[in-house]
Amino acid sequence: MTAKRCSAIFRIACLFAALCSAGMHAQADDGWRLWKDRDGVEIYSRKTDSGYVEIRANTTVSTTLSAFIALLNDTAHIPQWMDSVSQVSVIEKPGIRSDLVHTRFRAPWPVADRDMVTLSEYHQPDPCSLVLEISDRHDALPALEGYVRMLDVQTRWTLEAQADGRVTVDYLSYANPSGNLPRWMANQASLQATYRTLQALRRELSNERYTRRAVEGVFNCT
Repeated sequence: MTAKRCSAIFRIACLFAALCSAGMHAQADDGWRLWKDRDGVEIYSRKTDSGYVEIRANTTVSTTLSAFIALLNDTAHIPQWMDSVSQVSVIEKPGIRSDLVHTRFRAPWPVADRDMVTLSEYHQPDPCSLVLEISDRHDALPALEGYVRMLDVQTRWTLEAQADGRVTVDYLSYANPSGNLPRWMANQASLQATYRTLQALRRELSNERYTRRAVEGVFNCT
């Protein structure tokens, strides 16, 4: 099986996966290595004991903080811009700023499709910033036939509104895709997925469909 055929499995897996630990704020001298810097998106990777890489990405977009949440709340539209995602469903809404989410990923034959169950929670330290954390809840939903359940899914998005009307986006990622896919192949696919997804995210966040939409509980910096 070639790396090209398998890469589609995790093109978006790492969009919802990041390791929440003290080391997540580390700089390049703490093991981070630049993987790609192109078209306004920077991607870094760092080795972990599991063999799967931790990924960090950043970009800047002309958008609003509420547009980011509005985009993610539009679950029916997510498969149109997130690579390899076939379906996103909100299982439960524990609070106004939290969701229990089930995400399915399509994979090329003969690799099994993947899925994950995560809890998304966001807060605003101040009106000019927003933090979204997504944590693993793989046991909140019974395993589905035909899917391999991803494990150890953790994510953190940090958004900061700037004086010029743009928003900086910092993304940290880690996940265990499970199954027998070689780690080097999963890592390469995750890095590619992060880049492609961040490019798509930049386009979506600039769309007036989201920049003009108000979201209850989200304040935009003025």
